[in-house]
Amino acid sequence: MTEDPGPGSPDAAGGEPGVHSLDHFCFAVPDLPVAEAFYRAFGLDVRREGGELGLYTHGHAHRWGRVVEGPRKALKYLSFGAFAADLPRFRTLLRLAGLDRGAPPPGGSPDALWVRDPDGTPIEIRAAEKSSPAVKAGVDNPSAPAGTRGVGSR
Repeated sequence: MTEDPGPGSPDAAGGEPGVHSLDHFCFAVPDLPVAEAFYRAFGLDVRREGGELGLYTHGHAHRWGRVVEGPRKALKYLSFGAFAADLPRFRTLLRLAGLDRGAPPPGGSPDALWVRDPDGTPIEIRAAEKSSPAVKAGVDNPSAPAGTRGVGSR
């Protein structure tokens, strides 16, 4: 689902385009099996995807991270999701801001928009399904009388 959500979205309101989610991150590590064991013990759903690791949360299809092999641990890039209807406006905005739209890093999507942050880290803006919450989560915080436990159990 990469289409514009309709009224109330930045595109529909005529404002500047905006990203809606952190889509995923990518970093390199010197030893994939060590990283795989760590992130599994950490509680993530780690999937071998070719010569790299995909980091997921259990029960969800969204891949939050890519882990690739490299000579040392390093952030390779950050990927942000936007609505497909906003991508042409992002191109214009980046051009007007004088930001260099460079080539994607190895393994990066050639269909996305790529820029570099002030430190040189590649940043991707791509059409992606919204993975951030659409509404604020509700809070169930009942009051407990004196002498009784007021904290929920885990």
